[in-house]
Amino acid sequence: MQLGSGSSVDSIESITELKNLVALSVENFQKIEDYSLLTKLKNLESLSI
Repeated sequence: MQLGSGSSVDSIESITELKNLVALSVENFQKIEDYSLLTKLKNLESLSI
């Protein structure tokens, strides 16, 4: 999944509900400082920030 233009996003918690997600790319998430919630995604194999 690729998410871009996330400059107004202030939480990534909803992404953690996508339990079968294996690849994630996020761009321009300026308000996010802590990505540790993504550790809940046990099937995630690829992450690009």
